[in-house]
Amino acid sequence: MMFLRYPNSPPGSLSGIWQMGVANPGPGGIDFQPAVYEELIPSGRSKSLNGLRTTDLPPRASNRHDNKQAVPFGFQIITLDSDGGLIEIAVSPATLQRIQDAVEPAPS
Repeated sequence: MMFLRYPNSPPGSLSGIWQMGVANPGPGGIDFQPAVYEELIPSGRSKSLNGLRTTDLPPRASNRHDNKQAVPFGFQIITLDSDGGLIEIAVSPATLQRIQDAVEPAPS
């Protein structure tokens, strides 16, 4: 399970709204299938998040504002750069490690 949002997108889009789905990390990217409910029923088209690179922002723990949108307490939130701009993802600590292993480090 993963939650996704685009922090720099225009108001009213996914800038402040977490979208729940299923993540399948692979080399340099994540396949994200939006889903609804805790049963993770697929909803809408899947997205390929490509060209993912780490940023200098450290992961943070989800807080009460994130929890209002169903992001569980204990999930870690990381900001990544992608081919489509900055994204934030919220995942369990174990999934975070899998994603960090798949993502390229930022160029120096």
